[in-house]
Amino acid sequence: MDQPLEIDDLKTALRTLEAELGRHARRADTFAAESRRGAARTRLDPMRHGRLLQIAAGFAACLVAGAFWARHREVPHLLAAGLLVHAYGMLAIVLAACELRLLGRIDYAEPVVAIQRRLAELRRFHVRASLAAGLPWWLLWIAAALMLADVAGFDAYAAAPGAVAAAAAVGALGLAASLAFLGRARGPGASRAARFVDDHLAGPRLREARALLDAAARFELDA
Repeated sequence: MDQPLEIDDLKTALRTLEAELGRHARRADTFAAESRRGAARTRLDPMRHGRLLQIAAGFAACLVAGAFWARHREVPHLLAAGLLVHAYGMLAIVLAACELRLLGRIDYAEPVVAIQRRLAELRRFHVRASLAAGLPWWLLWIAAALMLADVAGFDAYAAAPGAVAAAAAVGALGLAASLAFLGRARGPGASRAARFVDDHLAGPRLREARALLDAAARFELDA
């Protein structure tokens, strides 16, 4: 009669051990998922700092450009250059503020699926903001160069109007070519090119954060 009791005790002990191992495994999975959430948040911290710097740079550009065009109201090309740089500074501030708002809406205490949705929203906006901030430089550098030349004491457009016009023509062609490429990349049957452009513009921080959250989501599904 003792042997069946020993076998029953052994089975009970094994079941208890299995249950305990299962609890430890679930705790390990939960810890791994939470670690990945924290790592994802850490990956995005430099983005937040970068947007704050962008706002500061935008304000500085607005102050400098505003003072510049106010002094050159009677010189059309310098007035236009100052206004363009001023407008770009305002654009930089707005884009950075919107991105900070999207970053602030990510609640890392929410389920991973909700965080992934917020991150996807941030990623889409960041790609568009990168295009909006980058494409104008095909022409904006000319305005900045005219301003710098004036600070140095000479009028670059008055000295070489043909060179400035040629630079503007090249910039306009470059801008048109960039827009055409983006249009084709996002057209029908060009999903691979669109993904390449989006991944490049999204940058490593967002790619790493998305990978960490995808891993955390797999842990939660398996748990």
